[in-house]
Amino acid sequence: MPNEAAWIAAAYAEITVSQQPAAAEDTTAITPKVAPLVADLAARRIYTLDSTASIPDAVFLDLTYLLAEHAAPLFGKTPDRERIAISEERLRIYSRSLRTGLADLTRRVMELLEVYGQGRAIMDATAVAEHAEDIIAELEARGIVTVSAIDDVDPEVMPNLARYIAASLSSPPLYPIMDRSARELRTQNRNVYDEVPSRTLYF
Repeated sequence: MPNEAAWIAAAYAEITVSQQPAAAEDTTAITPKVAPLVADLAARRIYTLDSTASIPDAVFLDLTYLLAEHAAPLFGKTPDRERIAISEERLRIYSRSLRTGLADLTRRVMELLEVYGQGRAIMDATAVAEHAEDIIAELEARGIVTVSAIDDVDPEVMPNLARYIAASLSSPPLYPIMDRSARELRTQNRNVYDEVPSRTLYF
């Protein structure tokens, strides 16, 4: 897998459209852009790069495009916003493809939207996944759920979480279902190590 040095060199080649090896001063100028870019992609839940010492081949090209665009002003060039948006979206899709928990949650929410009379046309799976992450973050901030990672969601919690998200995404929002699901989730969050009692399904 490529490392940080290869990433910076590739970004330099993209900026300058050069086949020549990057000079040391050029790579030194680009290097400070690496950490902020990695942090920004992770903070916006686009893609989390575990280590710049080993960059997956599947994302290397889009990461190179992004680093090149972020470093472009250093070489007197204007960043291509459209290219940035395209690469970020490809990284976002790739990141989701690795997360089976998010895929399962999205499927459940899509099914519940149909049950609630919304139909699949109201929102596609990509939009549901994006909103789901934001809603979970909001529930965490309110102390209703504790989710370290969507792939680690307790199977007992998943149904209520899916119900809350589907009700929230309905038009208009289904507040009674949201309230009941939130109460269930809060109880489950308090008793995370206890046996969860049987519950009525709120359709």
